[in-house]
Amino acid sequence: MLRAMTSMDGPFADNRMLRRCGLTVIEVLVVVAGLSIAAAFAVPRFNTLEIESRDLDSRALASRIDTAAQLAHGMWLSHGRPDTLLFDGRPISVEHGFPTADSIGEIVAEQARFSFEAGRWIHLEATSPSRCGVLYRPPAFGSEGPVVRALTEGC
Repeated sequence: MLRAMTSMDGPFADNRMLRRCGLTVIEVLVVVAGLSIAAAFAVPRFNTLEIESRDLDSRALASRIDTAAQLAHGMWLSHGRPDTLLFDGRPISVEHGFPTADSIGEIVAEQARFSFEAGRWIHLEATSPSRCGVLYRPPAFGSEGPVVRALTEGC
């Protein structure tokens, strides 16, 4: 008796699971669409976190610089108001009791993500480095304190 072969005949007739072991094109498209939507929301949030991180880096550095300037001022007063202080064996020039713009960098520990030049720290990873960092200016008069300002507009 002759019988017509059906799709269920052949070497895989007894194992129906082997017929359905992959994903259909529609399932793949649904997964890709879902991942694309998730990425569309995640990427901008990640960028915002980077900006906030650089902003906080600048603010924290400004706080450390202000603390270092106040420490140097206290040393200056306790040593009889000299023109130069020794800080960790390095001479620090002083104006009106506070470190000069050039010498403040000798007091503040080196910052890996910032470059320092003459009273200004620039964040190296910022989108606009000239507007992301810290500005230090010694006082113009003896009765004032230094200006320490975190620049965060370009972070």
